[in-house]
Formats: sequence, C-alpha cells, structure tokens
Amino acid sequence: MAPNLSKLTQRTDVKVGIAVSAALGAWIIRNSFKSRKSRNDKPGRLSPEEQIQYMIKEKDKKGPKAQVDARFLAEFKTLWKIMMPGWWTKESAFMTLIAISLISRSMCDLWLIQQTTLIEGSIITMNHKEFKRLLIQFFGSMPLISLVNNVLKWSIGELKLRIRTNLSLHLYNEYMKGFTYYQVTNLDNRISNADQLLTTDIDRFCETVVDLYSNISKPLLDIAIYLYRLTVNLGASTPGIMVAYLLVSGVLLTHLRKPTAKMTVQEQKLEGEYRYVNSRLITNSEEIAFYQGNHRERLTVLASFYKLTRHLRNFLNFRVCMGFLDNIIAKYIAITVGFYAVSRPFFVKDHNLLTTSTENDRFKHYYTYGRMLVKMAEGIGRIVLSGRELSKLAGLTSRVTQLRVVLDDINKGNYSRTMVDKTSHSANGPPRLLAPGAGRIIYQDKIIKFDKVPLVTPNGDILIDELSFEVKSGINVLVCGPNGCGKSSMFRQLGELWPIFGGTLTKPPKGKLFYVPQRPYMTLGTLRDQVIYPQTREEMVRRGRSDEQLGRFLRIVQLEYLAARDGGWDAVEDWMDVLSGGEKQRIAMARLFYHEPQFAILDECTSAVSVDVEGQMYQYCREVCLPIIVTSSEANELTIDTTIVNIMNIGNHRERLTVLASFYKLTRHLRNFLNFRVCMGFLDNIIAKYIAITVGFYAVSRPFFVKDHNLLTTSTENDRFKHYYTYGRMLVKMAEGIGRIVLSGRELSKLAGLTSRVTQLRVVLDDINKGNYSRTMVDKTSHSANGPPRLLAPGAGRIIYQDKIIKFDKVPLVTPNGDILIDELSFEVKSGINVLVCGPNGCGKSSMFRQLGELWPIFGGTLTKPPKGKLFYVPQRPYMTLGTLRDQVIYPQTREEMVRRGRSDEQLGRFLRIVQLEYLAARDGGWDAVEDWMDVLSGGEKQRIAMARLFYHEPQFAILDECTSAVSVDVEGQMYQYCREMGISLFTVSHRKSLWKHHDHYLQMDGRGGYVFEEIDAETQEFGS
Repeated sequence: MAPNLSKLTQRTDVKVGIAVSAALGAWIIRNSFKSRKSRNDKPGRLSPEEQIQYMIKEKDKKGPKAQVDARFLAEFKTLWKIMMPGWWTKESAFMTLIAISLISRSMCDLWLIQQTTLIEGSIITMNHKEFKRLLIQFFGSMPLISLVNNVLKWSIGELKLRIRTNLSLHLYNEYMKGFTYYQVTNLDNRISNADQLLTTDIDRFCETVVDLYSNISKPLLDIAIYLYRLTVNLGASTPGIMVAYLLVSGVLLTHLRKPTAKMTVQEQKLEGEYRYVNSRLITNSEEIAFYQGNHRERLTVLASFYKLTRHLRNFLNFRVCMGFLDNIIAKYIAITVGFYAVSRPFFVKDHNLLTTSTENDRFKHYYTYGRMLVKMAEGIGRIVLSGRELSKLAGLTSRVTQLRVVLDDINKGNYSRTMVDKTSHSANGPPRLLAPGAGRIIYQDKIIKFDKVPLVTPNGDILIDELSFEVKSGINVLVCGPNGCGKSSMFRQLGELWPIFGGTLTKPPKGKLFYVPQRPYMTLGTLRDQVIYPQTREEMVRRGRSDEQLGRFLRIVQLEYLAARDGGWDAVEDWMDVLSGGEKQRIAMARLFYHEPQFAILDECTSAVSVDVEGQMYQYCREVCLPIIVTSSEANELTIDTTIVNIMNIGNHRERLTVLASFYKLTRHLRNFLNFRVCMGFLDNIIAKYIAITVGFYAVSRPFFVKDHNLLTTSTENDRFKHYYTYGRMLVKMAEGIGRIVLSGRELSKLAGLTSRVTQLRVVLDDINKGNYSRTMVDKTSHSANGPPRLLAPGAGRIIYQDKIIKFDKVPLVTPNGDILIDELSFEVKSGINVLVCGPNGCGKSSMFRQLGELWPIFGGTLTKPPKGKLFYVPQRPYMTLGTLRDQVIYPQTREEMVRRGRSDEQLGRFLRIVQLEYLAARDGGWDAVEDWMDVLSGGEKQRIAMARLFYHEPQFAILDECTSAVSVDVEGQMYQYCREMGISLFTVSHRKSLWKHHDHYLQMDGRGGYVFEEIDAETQEFGS
C-alpha cells in the first residue's frame, strides 16, 4: 500500500490536483472567516432590506404538516382518485404503457449487456468476421431501442399533462363554485396565495408523482430481473447481501431526510409571497409612481427576495449535506458491498460454475455478472435516493391537500376563521348567541326585506343588532351613513357573500339582483362580452338578444363610438387598460340595462360620469321601472373592490370559462412541445448514444486487429482481456462525455430561448430609463382639435422647477396613443390657491396630472412646477404598502428617513387624530403592528390614512383625485380645513358641489379640446366671477 501511495503522489497530475484543491479550500475558509468577522463588526445592524417587515394575510402560522407517514399516504390516496378517475381510463392506459415501456427498456438493457459482452469477446479473440456480424446486429437494433426509450418519455410527459388536467379541473370546479373564490380570500384565512397553489404547486406535484412512479418502477423491475439471473448463476448470497443493504440504508436515509418535506412547503410558500409582492407593484404602479415610492417598494421586493434566497440557501446546504451522505451510503458503500458480494462465489472452492472454469472464462463470467450486479446496485441506489423525492412529494401533497380541504370546507359553509364570538354583545340589549347560517333566506320576486337581521362582520363585530326594513318593486332607496356603519355588510349579505347570523332575509332569486360598483370589472374578451357579462354569446343568443339591442344600450350611456371602432362588437382588447374610469362606469350601466334585473344596487357608480350623462342613465332606469338602491357620495359609501363585482353579478361561470381557456391553451402548447422533444429525443438517442457506442466499438477494436501491434500482438488472450477492460472503460467514459456534449445542444437551445426573454427585459428597462419607448407616443402628423397640424415629439417640451407655483404654458395634453386632448393648455396657480378640476371622461384631467407628476413626457411648451417631493398625489383608492402602521403614514419613506427628518410617533399620532383614526395606533402592536393593510382597512380608512400621509409630507401642492369619496362630510371638512392651515395648495378632481366651498378657482375641461380656468364666486359658490 505504501509504495503504491508513494508512486501515486509522485505523478504530476496528482500533484496539480492536490495543489488546486488545497488553494481552493484555503480560499473558501479565508472568505468564510472574513464574512463572519464583517458580520460581527456590526452586531445588531441590519441592512435596509432586512428591516422591512410585512404580512401577507396569513394567520395560520402552523401551516400544513408534511412528512412521509400514514397521513401522507391517506392524503395522497385521495388526490390519486382525482387524478386517476378509474381503471378503464386514458390515464390508466398511459400508466400501463409506462409499465410496458419500462419492462421493454429493462429487456433492452439485458440484451445490450449480453450483446456488448459478445462484441467485446470477438475483439479480444481477434475474430474480425464475428465482430462485424455482431456490430451490424447491434447497429440494426438502435432504432427499436431508441423507440422504446422515447415511447417511455412520451407516455411520462402525456401522463403528467393528463393528471394535471384532471386535478386542475377538479380544483377549479370547486374554486369557481358559487362564491368560493371570494370566500377563500375574504372569509377564510388558511390560504394566502390560492393562485400559487392552483398553478405552480399543482404542476410540481403532478410532475413529482409521475417522475417518482417511473423512477421507482424501473429500478424495482431491474432488481427483480437481475436478482433472478444472479441467484440462478451465482447463488442467493450475492444478491441477498445487496437487498439487505437496501433495507438498512433506505431506513436510515429516510429518517435523515425528514426535514425535506417541511422545507419544500416553506419554499413554495415563499415563492408565492415573492410573486405576490411583485404583482402588487404591477397592479398599483401608477399610485406608486405618483408617490415616488420606487425606493420603498424596491426594499420590500428585495426583502421578499432575500427571505426566499435565505431559505433556498439553507435548503441547498441541507441538500448538500444529505447529498454527501447519499453518495457515501447509496453509492460508494453500495459499490463496496457490491464488490464484496460478487467476490464471494469466486472464492468458493466447489462452485458449480466457477471452480472448473479457466481464468479467461472466470474473467468473462465476472464481466457479465458483474455488470448485472452493477445494474442491480444502481437500481438499489435509485430506490434509496427516491426517498428524497418521496419527502419532496410529501411536502407538495400537503400543499395541494390543504387547498382541496379548504375548498371543500368552504363549499360546505365551514370556515376556519372565527366568524363571530359566541358571547358577542350587541350595541343594544343583552348578549346574544349568534352563529353563521342561523338566519333564513327566502327567495321571492319583487321584494327586499330584512326582518331582524343582525349585520355581523367576519371578525365578529356586530354593526347593527337587528336590521328591519322592506323595499318593494318601484321604490328607489338612498343609503347613507359614515364609514363602517354597515352599508357594505348589508350588500354582502344581500348578495349572499356573507352568511346570515339571524332573522329572515327575503330577496329576489339569483340573477334578479344586480350590483354596479364604483370600479367596474371588465372581463377578458370582446366588446360584446363587456356588456353581456357574465353571460356568454351563446347565452345571449338563447335569450333572443342582438347586437342592435346592445348598441341601443351604448347609445343611452353615450358610448356608441366604441362599437364603431375597428373590430366592432368582436374587437378584443385589454378593456381594463383601454377604457377610462368613466367609460368603465358607463359600460357597467349598459350591462345593467341589458340584464334588466328586478333591483339594482348602485354603489357610487357614476362618480366619474358627467352630470348630463348621469341624468340620462337615471332617467332610463325610471322609464323601465327599475328600482335602484343608491349609496350617496355625500354619505360616503364604503368602496367595494372588483372581486365583489364578479360575485354579485354571479360571473363565476364566465370567469371559469376564461380560466379554462387559458389552461387549455397552455396544455396544448405543452403537448406540442412534448411531441417535438420526443421526436428530437429519438434522433438524439440514435446519433449521440447508440451510433457513438458503435463508433466506440469500432475505434477500440482497431488496435486488436492490427497484426504487428507492439502491445497486443504478443499478449495472451487473458492479457488482451485485461487491456480491453482497462482501455475500453476509458473509451466508454470518453464516449459518454462526447454524448453529453452533443445532447447539451438541446439545453443550449432552451438557454437561447430563456436568454432572449431575459435580454428583452434588460433592453426594455434600459431603453425606458433612457426615455426611449418602442410604442409610438404620437403620430408625427397628428391634427389637433384646434389649429393646423403640429409636429410633436416626446420630450420636446421643457420642465422648469420652481417653488410655490404650477404653470402650464402652451403645453399640449397628448396620450401615449397619440390623441391630442387639449392642443395648448395654459394656466397658472400660485401657492395658497385651491383649484377644483372638472370635466367629462377622457377630457384630459388624468393626463394633466400624469404630465405634472412626470409619468408622461412633455410634448411641447413649458411646464413650471415645484421640485420632486413638493408635489403629492392622493388617489381615490390609496395604496397601502406592506409593513407596519407607521409605514402606511410615512410612505414612501422608511423609518430611518423619518428619524433623520426629526419626526416622531407623537407627530404621526396627531395626524391620525385629525383624520379620526387614532384608534388604529391604540390596537395591539401600536405603530409597529404588521398587517395586510389593503385587506384590514376599509375604503374610508384607507382614504383617511392617505390624507394623514399628505399631512406628514407637508408638500407645497397636492392632487386630490376623488380621495374623500368614502369619508363622512364632517371628517372631510376637517381635513380640507387642516390643508388650509398648513398652506397646502390643492388640485381636487370631483363633480360634487359640496366641495366648491373649499376651492378658489376651477378648471373645467369640455372633452372637445377646450377648457375654462376661472375663479369661483365666493358668495354664490358658482363658477364664474
């Protein structure tokens, strides 16, 4: 041993390898100590990203339990019945095809071992004729073997798609049943990101199931075949030792891998959080841009990203440690045990096969059965290592099971969230015992009646102890009240979104009560689909409706020009983006007229519509005798989000069709991609594997057939066998390397596609940061409403920064599509003057503010405005960042910036008292409370938080875009008065006459390119001096 080690250490390549390994190890250790020292230099110091705290609506901290046990098997059995609906199904057929392909592949492997042994024997015995015959046989079998391999690959891919389709359809049917998709988010708190579970998690789960099936079936089959062959020829002890080792090592590694399932669950959860944080940034991009909150949002995104990467790094370290043990236990010790096991028959003196054999025969037997034992050892190794995939499957199974259980519970009316305290006290009277579903719902035409119905929130707050009133057909109702009084709760109970806790609710059947929100939902589809939503075109035809009737409804709301555009009723656009706020509201009213319900709830649904159009729509409601329940802007109804729109209008069937259309589009592409990969795999196997092996045999045989070779000609047959065994192995390894390089072209093509995607993102971001847009911002020969054609270009205008003034000097208002809204806008507002901005939809109000906020480029003229940070924007639906209560008020600043400005929590408390929200800071956690504020706060509370945010920043000018529509009149007046006291000049967008008294000038845009900028009469509160 010592001489061999001495010789080994004298080799140059070994010396170089030892030197490189030592240098690399020293570098790693040095960097490890260096990074640890740098962390210790600043104890307790966190980076800005690490200081960001946030919560994503997850109150069930325990989460699903995940490990390989009886519970996992029971959960998996339930999911398996969904994925595999029966024995006589296509899924079962593909399972059978996979099994047949695996058997065929094992038989092919066995034939390859025997055939390659014969080819190698002909090379060693220098039988050139026999070598040619065997090599031709081997070459001729390639297409069949390659076909078997790729049929296996195709059947595995097809089975993945089919079980994913079955499971996705089942869960989507449960998710889109009734109001479940609303209740998952709003009434139950076990799931924070249902979209992550329905897409990524299901995909990974199905992929893991099929991979585990194929990865376990093939090794088990190999073990069975080779166990039989080895037992018959070498005895039971050789394979018996290997099987015993399988059991011992499998139990040990399965125990060590227990954390894998839990870490997999956490990885999927953090992936969902990271995607959700990015989606918030996209959804609220305009509000964030007005706030100039890019730095704060960057910190939030990075906090989520670093949280994910920390977990992935810990998971990687765990996998590396387990990989170290896996390699030792499942590979190297297995090889050692294999050598010992295969050697035992050779050392037996009276073995029936080996004792009487010559040394050359024993060499051939060892080569043949040794290969079989290697194959069996590989199978045992795969079985042992499959425990790792089984732990991963346990984690994914728990995630998908959690979704299935939650959907099943909700569809049965069970919620994990405590809907109400069993000993709740009402505002009036003794304590009452309330329970969800304790009340009755009676369906009756042309009447709405609440009879002693308590209004109770999901958190258990009783807003009204007993609500009783009756509305019959033909009566219009005006609903008023301050924030949190119960208006939205009443509508949710009326729409059956929330359960009834007592009393009796009489209402029209579903479909005869229609809800029109302030921010209407536009579905994916054609212009026709927007009006008839949630019906499909087929349902519209069955009802006997026509496009002419739809056109009449558009004329009533003055949107007939939409149907006159390219594509007409069949035009497909992203309508949420294409239509303005007022156009969406008018589309929603046309939708109401189309459905002709018995009752309609109008929730501030004409706030962005001009007065004349609004009057015309209300007049039509009277003409068709449509009773309406209206929430008054003066009473400030709580803003209801678009999620409720989908439900109140019972659009789940339409949305289910849209989701399934997208899903089937994806699966069709995946199936086409699978077929292409299988065809390419067939060619890859032939060219990069089997032909490479054939060429390898030919190459290694050449020296053996040379008559005067200096090493092989004079050697004995036994020596030639040893030479072949040594150099043949080297050639096989080299051929495998060449094959991998050839096959890497497939990965290179995949990398090219991904590179183009990432490069596209990099180039677009770089261009935008330089002010270059691929979208044509304006037609070079655009014609304005007034005057001759003008040649306009983005950035052609000037911006001058000056304190305490806003001045537009011949600035054209131009949209990104090239529409000139106002040819030349000119007015001046100095500090101390408040301006009320009015005008119909699409007249240019939002465009002016976007230019003022530098979101859009200036196409001409000169814009004088305060420097950045001295102009503040308050939207109608304020953005709530992820973080603490303090972060909501100081947004977009961080706490460190607040401290540098010399601000304190006491000052923030004063701002909350002004907007009458001081109770928020008095709750558990105070200013450091971390909640999902977009979900926790009501519409009015968000608007008041936004006003407190305005007072904190103390800008010179503020843009108030209908930002007090959900605030009571007294609080609204107090906030406007405080703006006067602070010297904040206001630009307010509103059609409400009650706000005139708070303003000095008005800017009226007519929507035809004209505008008026005049002073408001202080005495009459009318436009014009």
